[in-house]
Amino acid sequence: DELSISTLYRNLRKMEAEKLVLSSWEKSEGGPRKRVYTITDEGKKSLEEYINFLKFRKSLMDKLINTYENKINDNNMEVK
Repeated sequence: DELSISTLYRNLRKMEAEKLVLSSWEKSEGGPRKRVYTITDEGKKSLEEYINFLKFRKSLMDKLINTYENKINDNNMEVK
């Protein structure tokens, strides 16, 4: 599934309200001004916590997959 532009900007506005990013307007060469987003220290902290959560979930999934594959290879689906 692709992320729609409206969903992206809605989430960026929410993140800005939560002080996770800051935005500013910059001039654009030959076009309208552009809004530029910058991650804040709080945003970096939040991102790091989320990445750690994902790593933890990944380790659980890896264990589940390894257990499943080992039991399939042993032709014994009983888990003790």
